[in-house]
Amino acid sequence: MGNIFACLNTSPAQVVKIDADTMATVAVWVGAVGENLGRVITKLGGFLYVGIETSPIRVIKINAVTLITDSVWIGAVGQDVCGPIVHDGAYIYVWAGIATDQVVKIDPAGMTTVAVWGSGIAAFYAGALYYLAPYLYEGSVSLPAVVRKIDPVTMATVASWVGVLPRKDPNVITADDTYIYVSLRGLDYLLIKINPVTMVEVGAYYEAGAEGGWSALVHKDGFVHCGLYTAPAYDVKMSAVTMTYSQYWEGGAGENYCTSLVKDNVNVYAGRFLSPARVVKIDPVTMLAVA
Repeated sequence: MGNIFACLNTSPAQVVKIDADTMATVAVWVGAVGENLGRVITKLGGFLYVGIETSPIRVIKINAVTLITDSVWIGAVGQDVCGPIVHDGAYIYVWAGIATDQVVKIDPAGMTTVAVWGSGIAAFYAGALYYLAPYLYEGSVSLPAVVRKIDPVTMATVASWVGVLPRKDPNVITADDTYIYVSLRGLDYLLIKINPVTMVEVGAYYEAGAEGGWSALVHKDGFVHCGLYTAPAYDVKMSAVTMTYSQYWEGGAGENYCTSLVKDNVNVYAGRFLSPARVVKIDPVTMLAVA
């Protein structure tokens, strides 16, 4: 099945290359002095792009085979909070902010800034960002919640979904081939299904009395997997068609705080906020840990 890559929130930052079959460490990249707090990672071609929460933020381009640093992009003054990082097959996009939320378009060949989108709204923590061809979808601190559809060619907002009060603060976005799914921060579990063509809400899952919303999302085989930053950690599987609960994986003793979910052709992988770091391989059919 190849390899998966885990980005670690350490000082200096680390990226661990993991054999997806054996779940054994293959190699480790360690950042240079000052390259601390690895936040996010994406892969384009033969390179990894890792978001580092320095001041300003950095994106490190790393050879995925050798795990050697190739080059570095450094953000502008005020781009101090590193959010999600995605690509469209040609360019890298990183959510950046603190003064206001921004999305920076980066040329991966020269690791230079091509353009910057900004909402003009103050953003004190990382927002959400996802690419579903041919648009970017962005959400950040807002009351009511707002998800913006951005043209990556012009880096202009072309449409928005605006939630009804008291819905606020989009946290994570994922998608299938037809819809986008948005988690909102708050005291409840709230997952919104949006038609990206019309930017109209077409479904939702709601559960009262929860602990801050979903911390991670990934869509696989007709289901949305929702990670929980709780003790123990959970991966809750929702039907993407009906927006209803299906199954869940529950972490064992000490397996707390799910911070990320990724997938390959077979399994889902849950990253957990622990020391030392852990990644759990989950069978999406049985919702049992494989390794």
